[in-house]
Amino acid sequence: MTTRSLLYSTRSSIRIHVHSTISSLSSIHVHSTISSLSRLVELLWLLSARRVSEGLQSSPGGREPPENTCRGY
Repeated sequence: MTTRSLLYSTRSSIRIHVHSTISSLSSIHVHSTISSLSRLVELLWLLSARRVSEGLQSSPGGREPPENTCRGY
């Protein structure tokens, strides 16, 4: 093997290694971003469901009665 071919193969393997490292890092980043977004959506969904259930439990009919009501006496 000549020096030129050794240098070429070394440069090629370094380029492949750098490319695969960048590719794996970007796929890890995309996966973690998708995972974080899905957790955020799930958390928001749980919080909104809890607010709705608390609102329904706090007042009959799902609405709070007005403050100044005429009681008829």
